[in-house]
Amino acid sequence: MIMQFPVAHDDELLVSILARFVARQGLIDDKVALETLFGSRNIVPSALLQGHIQALLSHVGHIWPINEFDVIHRHSILPFFQTFVEPLRIKEVLYRLIHSDKSHVMTSIGVNASSIKWSRYYRYCPECLADDHNKLAYSYWRRLFQLPGVHVCPTHYCYLQNSPHKLLPQRRHSFWDASSLVPQEKMTPIHISTNDKLSNLSITIQQLLNTHTPYVSPLQWTAFYRRHITDVGLMVGFRPDHTKIKGLVNQYWGHKFLEQHGLCLSFENNWLLALFRKQRRHYCALHHIVCTMALFPDYSFLDLIK
Repeated sequence: MIMQFPVAHDDELLVSILARFVARQGLIDDKVALETLFGSRNIVPSALLQGHIQALLSHVGHIWPINEFDVIHRHSILPFFQTFVEPLRIKEVLYRLIHSDKSHVMTSIGVNASSIKWSRYYRYCPECLADDHNKLAYSYWRRLFQLPGVHVCPTHYCYLQNSPHKLLPQRRHSFWDASSLVPQEKMTPIHISTNDKLSNLSITIQQLLNTHTPYVSPLQWTAFYRRHITDVGLMVGFRPDHTKIKGLVNQYWGHKFLEQHGLCLSFENNWLLALFRKQRRHYCALHHIVCTMALFPDYSFLDLIK
C-alpha cells in the first residue's frame, strides 16, 4: 500500500504530481511506477489529459482526499474546452478519463483535427522555477503554461521557456519531473508590459481555465458576432466586411504570431471568414479570443461568453 503521496498544487498537471511521487520513491523502472500508481503496467502517461483516474484513486485515494471530477477539473486542461465542446461530448470525455482502459480524448475534444499548433515541450516560467526552488526545494509543471497562446507568465510577466522534456516523450511510459530543471543564475528573464496583448492573452486564457463557463453553441456565436460587428461598423450592407475584419486581426496580432499558432489567414484556410458566416462546427478558445481581442478590445472575454 502507498503510504505517502505529494500534496497537489494549484494549477499543477496531474502527470506532474505523479512524476514527483515517482522521483521521491526512487522508482527508476517506468513499468514498476505505473503498476504502483495504477495497478497496471500498460498505461501510457498523458501530459495534458491523464486518464485512468478511478484506478489511480483506488491506490492513492486514502491519502489524497479528492474525487475523480475534481482531479480532472483542477489538474487537467479539460476546463479550457468546456465552453466550446458540446456538453454530451464533455460528459463522454469525463467518463473515458475516469473509467476507460483506452482513452482518445484529444481526438474527442477536437485537438487533433484543429489547425491550432501546440508546444512540443513542457514550458515553464524562469521566475516561477526560481521561486519554487527557494520556497519548496522542488518545482512542478503548470497546466496553464502548456496551453496554446500562452507565452507570458501572468504572475511575473516574463516570457516562458521551453524545457528539454517533450510532452510526447520517446519513452512512452516515462514521467518527467519538473524538479530536474535548475534555475539559471546567469539567465535574465525577459519581461513584458502588464498591458501588452500577450500578457492580456495569457490572463484571459488563465481566467477561462479557472472559471466554470457555460457551453456556447455555434449558432449562438454566429448571432453574437453578427450583432457586435454591426455595433462597431464592420458590415457592408447586410454582410460582414471580411476584408476590414481580416485587416484588423492581422494588424493587431501580426502575421508571425498567427502563423506560429496555426491561425494564418490564407486564402485556402481562412478560418476567420468562416467564423463570421453561419457557423456549422465548433471553433476552439484561441480562435475566439484572438478574434474578439482584435475587434472588441473593450470587452472581457468571460463577459462576452455570458
